[in-house]
Amino acid sequence: MRTIVYSIYAACKGIDKIYNCDPKWATINQLKQETTEASKRLSDIEKKTNQIIENNQALVLSLK
Repeated sequence: MRTIVYSIYAACKGIDKIYNCDPKWATINQLKQETTEASKRLSDIEKKTNQIIENNQALVLSLK
């Protein structure tokens, strides 16, 4: 399994090198970074929302 993962990684790394000289590559990398950052922010929002829900559920149960 490890060999397969490494070979895929090596193949993708080679693709990065091939397309690296394309002027659009910087835009692709920027979009990838922005997507990753947005995903992290959404994950944080989801965690906070779940925390609020749990706190509200605890409050409702304590009022019963």
